[in-house]
This record gives sequence, C-alpha cells and structure tokens, in this order.
Amino acid sequence: MKAGKILISGAGIAGLSTAIQLKKNGIPFRIIEKSHAFETRGYAMAIQEEGINAARELGILDDIREWGVERDIQRIERCDGRVITSNNPATKGEGYTINRNQLHQILLKKVQNIEFGISAETIKDADNGKEVEFSNGTVEKFDLVIAADGINSALRPLLNPGKSIFDTGLSVWNVHVKDYFPTIIEIWNKRLITAFYPLPEGTSVSFFVKKPFTSIKESGSRKEDIKHFFKDCTHPEIGRVLEKCDEGIFFGSVRNVITPRWYRDRILLIGDAAHGVSPLSGMGANLAMADAAGIGKVLSEPEIHMDDFVQYRKQQAYKAFKIGQKRKRRALLKAPLSIIRNTTISSGNWNY
Repeated sequence: MKAGKILISGAGIAGLSTAIQLKKNGIPFRIIEKSHAFETRGYAMAIQEEGINAARELGILDDIREWGVERDIQRIERCDGRVITSNNPATKGEGYTINRNQLHQILLKKVQNIEFGISAETIKDADNGKEVEFSNGTVEKFDLVIAADGINSALRPLLNPGKSIFDTGLSVWNVHVKDYFPTIIEIWNKRLITAFYPLPEGTSVSFFVKKPFTSIKESGSRKEDIKHFFKDCTHPEIGRVLEKCDEGIFFGSVRNVITPRWYRDRILLIGDAAHGVSPLSGMGANLAMADAAGIGKVLSEPEIHMDDFVQYRKQQAYKAFKIGQKRKRRALLKAPLSIIRNTTISSGNWNY
C-alpha cells in the first residue's frame, strides 16, 4: 500500500495529532468529527516521556511547556497525614500536567480544516482503497481510513465484532478548584484514592472509589456523595477541596478497551479506539500522540509496513496495560499507589 488520501475519523487528541503529522509530511487527508462542537471542560493529564517525544515530533512541546505545570515533588500520604512515599519526578525526565482542553486547543491551532457534524456511515471495498459514505450523503474514496474516534469508536466493530469496552470497577468524581495548590499528589486509603493534578489556574482533583459506577446511587448532591464515600478519610485536604468546590462535579465510570485487531483492509485504529488503556497506567494521551507521530512517519516511507507499525504500537500499549494492572494489584494489597494521570471517564451524555 502506498499513501494516498487519508480519512481521519475523530478530532480528539489522536485525530488532531495525526492530522498535524500528515500535514507535516505532505500527505493529503480529510478529518471529520461527528460532534457539532467541542466540549470546553476537561480533566488534567500528564505528559510523560513517550508523550514528550511525540510532542516534540508534532511541534507542540514548547506550547505544552508554556501551558502545563512541570512535575514537582510527588508525595503520597495516608488519610491520617502519614507520608507513604515522596519522590522527585524530575529524576525520570521532563514531564508536565496539563488540562486536556488546553492540550486540545494547542492541537486545534495547527489543524484548520475539520469538518464538524459529519460521520462515516458505511465503508466498502473499492479498487485499491475504501469507499466511504458520509452522514451528509456524499461518497468519497480513500487509500486509508484512520479511526481516531475514541473509546466509543463507531468504526472499531468493523475490525473487532463483539465486546471491547470493559468497566474497570472504578468510579470517579472530578472537580476543578481554582486558586488551590496543595503540596501533595495523592491521598490513599484502602480502596479510596484522591489524586491532585496541579494546573496553572488551580488544581484538578479526582476522587476514585473501588465500586462499580452502576452500583452507586446518586443522592442529588455529588459533593455529599464524595463526603459519604470518603467519610473515613480524615485528611484535611479533602475537606479543603469540598469547601472550595461548587456542585460542578463530574461523576462517571472508568473504562478501558481491549481489542486484538488494530488494522485490516485499509482501516487502522489509533488512540482510545485501539487501546483505551487502564487509567492506572497514566499513559492514554501519551500513547495517542505517539500513535499519531508514528503513523505519520510510516505513511511517508516509500514502502509502507503497517503490520510492523501496529506490532510496535501494541507493545507500547501492552506495557502501559501492565503498569495499570500492577498498580491496581498494589492498591488492592494496600500498598503505596501512584494513580491516574489521564483517563477515559464517561457517564450519560458526557465523555472525556
């Protein structure tokens, strides 16, 4: 297969990063997004080593440095304030926390030709390509279709029929607190985790509980629900967060994607469509950008070896999956835990 015109379905982090890389390599593409507009609120995420390398390749590393917060001392405490562990992330290389919406805006500035409110309805084989019929009734042929449409991918079933989204058993509340800068990164107590993500304007705080989302009945006040589940955790920072925050709290389940096939017959899955890895790995956005940086290089080569690319990316996602599994086991064994830098969170009609 030689690279011709590419269809990118989805304009999230993976899709926009792919568009930037294709543009950089002079590869024609069309990018569509089924939503009519982007949501303006997001959670905090970490950009770590693989994400740093991908951001450098995409030409957005300076923007991340400007809008993110450099990792500082990471201290994990118990609910009674005792320190479990303290370390300096700088010893592991450059890294930042950044608001997902801000990262999205950084990517958007480099991609101007997004078509909103359009989705790929049917995809059929054509001579040396794929014929795509869109929701607006138009039809066009492409050499490759890249599904970057997230954890709820509409195109994933074309390659992987059957169930591929799995609930992790974690539920989460997330809130942004302005002008609040705690010196700790996590509070840990049995199956409860409170994680703090510093941002320029304040802190994003996530409350995780080891309880399935569907088994939690909301009281009508998410702040009161947090108080209920964390009532045995007396750490003063939890009280400070709940005092400062309003009722604008997100609540949802934490899910991941396990799918064996990422590429077949000129359809490629990337980002969360391929590997919605466990949030315990803290690698979701990093993997998405790295997928995009890699596919841009692959498609610019005279001979395209898609299977080699997919195999390598699977290895990277598998490493992230194993990290998540290891940290989950440590949590259940009541050991120190460093948890969640970015995640896939969904509930009702909203989806991060």
